[in-house]
Amino acid sequence: MNSQVVENYLNNIQIESYLDLISEEILNEKAFFVSTKMKKILSDTPKVTKKEFIKRSQECDIITTFTPKKLIDKFTAVKITATIMASLQRSPYTTSKIVLNNNEVGGYGILPKETMAGSGLEIVPIKKAIGPRAELCLIRMPKVSDTKKKIIVKYIRKREGLDYARLDLYKTLWDRLTNRKMFSFMNDRSTDPKIIKKIFLPLICSTIISTIFFALDKIKFNGKNPYDVWPKDFVLDDRTEKICRVDYS
Repeated sequence: MNSQVVENYLNNIQIESYLDLISEEILNEKAFFVSTKMKKILSDTPKVTKKEFIKRSQECDIITTFTPKKLIDKFTAVKITATIMASLQRSPYTTSKIVLNNNEVGGYGILPKETMAGSGLEIVPIKKAIGPRAELCLIRMPKVSDTKKKIIVKYIRKREGLDYARLDLYKTLWDRLTNRKMFSFMNDRSTDPKIIKKIFLPLICSTIISTIFFALDKIKFNGKNPYDVWPKDFVLDDRTEKICRVDYS
């Protein structure tokens, strides 16, 4: 066997081992990079079983979670992205979903795919959605009327299959790193409630949720632009109720 091929193979093993180690560390809320505020919130949030987690979930609750290990193991690119995003967020959560009823959850990247390209918004049973996940937090925006809940659920359902905006992920990352001082992409988006309710542009896992809450009540989770919300912003927002969580241990 060519020596260069062997060397590349060994290097890939080392990279995979390192990423495995980092990924495991991300799932631990005691990880060195998790922010102090995030640790405090997590320590104050009741830990429950997945069965109890499902039992406590209600319509329009938000679930923040980490990318499933099965998906991470299958795609090195996904592992790298998840590792980077969790580190930058200083949070154990890399993705967000929304509860549609007592049986269904809507969001991006819920189930493993043969390829990540072209993955659209999915609506799947909640048991199937949280089954492979080891880190979960159930979050509730209080005082959302039944009428508004119906609008939120309808908004998500009408966008089933909507493409994931991979470019938006890079844009929001740029906006955060530059504190919106250089080429602030997300400020160019319309925040007119009538326009938001009608848009069918691809979004990312958290903004498919944050945009409709903003359109209904001008809610800016953690003070962020509705097109620039990350999973951590649902957790860090002082107005949201952290109902319970399932942790890695």
